[in-house]
This record gives sequence, C-alpha cells and structure tokens, in this order.
Amino acid sequence: MDLELVTVIDDENPTIGDLKLTNGQIRLTQTFKQAVAQHLRIRLQFFFGEWFLDAREGIPYFQRIFVKAPDLGKISGIFRRVILETPGVVALDNLTLDFNAATRILALSSFNAKLDTNETLTASDFGAFIVGSEI
Repeated sequence: MDLELVTVIDDENPTIGDLKLTNGQIRLTQTFKQAVAQHLRIRLQFFFGEWFLDAREGIPYFQRIFVKAPDLGKISGIFRRVILETPGVVALDNLTLDFNAATRILALSSFNAKLDTNETLTASDFGAFIVGSEI
C-alpha cells in the first residue's frame, strides 16, 4: 500500500494532493485499485520537463495539448501510453476524451483499465480529470 493523498477537501485535509490525515494520523491506500488510481492521477498531473533529474519525463501539455489546434488523436495516444505504463495496469479497453474548443477544456471522460489483479479501474473509480488553459 502507499501513502494516501487528499482528493476531497475536508476539515482535516484542506489541500488537494497533500498527505491524507484521519484523526491526525497519516493514512495508507486501502486497496490495490486505489493505489493504482492514485499513481495514475500523479502521472497525469506530471508536466514534461518538470522533473530536474530527467527532463524527458512527463506529459507534453505545453508542447501538444495546450496548443491552438490540438490533435485529439495524438493526445489520446499520449494518455493511452501513460495509463498503460502505470504500474499495475495490464490492458486498456477504451479511452474517451471530451474536448470543448470554446472553453479549451479537455476531460478524460471514460476509460477501462484492467489491473494485474483482474480488477477494472474505470473513470468513475478514478474521479474527474480535467485540464484546461486560458488564451
């Protein structure tokens, strides 16, 4: 299991992404599926060039996604690769992205990832993942 990160703000956990506390104690993820979902969320939030130890790592948001005419096929391929390369994921059955050109918002609306425990991680298990940029 891994240290659990905050995904929903409450009185004890005011910052998304911080270590989750319950009664002042750090929590661990409760299931393998929850741990994989947390790893995937971290990987999807990781920008290309962000890590000083290897600037080749991360998602090319500024180079491929936050551009004037984004190529949804290439973006889908990027997200597909990130999901499939997440430890614990063995297959990806589908992936659907919704892009609103007027608001420049991209949402990972659905996916079905098979885990090596034969469980399936879906977008509803994962929670909303929305990216956007302002002109």
